[in-house]
Amino acid sequence: METLIKQQFVEGIALAHKYPDVNLYISGGNGSFIDQKLNETDCLKLLAERLGISSERIIFERNSHNTHESASAIAEILDEKKDGKWL
Repeated sequence: METLIKQQFVEGIALAHKYPDVNLYISGGNGSFIDQKLNETDCLKLLAERLGISSERIIFERNSHNTHESASAIAEILDEKKDGKWL
C-alpha cells in the first residue's frame, strides 16, 4: 500500500471522528494485502472498525484498479445514495 493511500485513509478516519454524522467512502485495492484471503479494502474495513468507525457509516468499493475506475464507481454508488453527507 502506498504512503499516500495510508495518509488518505488516516485522514478519512480522523475526519469521520470529527464529523460523526458524515459517512465515509473507501475505494480500490482489489489485490491481496497482508493476508492472502483479504484484499486491501477488506483490511481497511477491519482497521476502520478497530479505530472506532462503524462499518455502517462506510461504503467499501473493492473492484477499482486505478483512480479513474474508483471515481466512476463512487459516482454510481453515490448517485444511488442521494441522502446523507459523504466524505
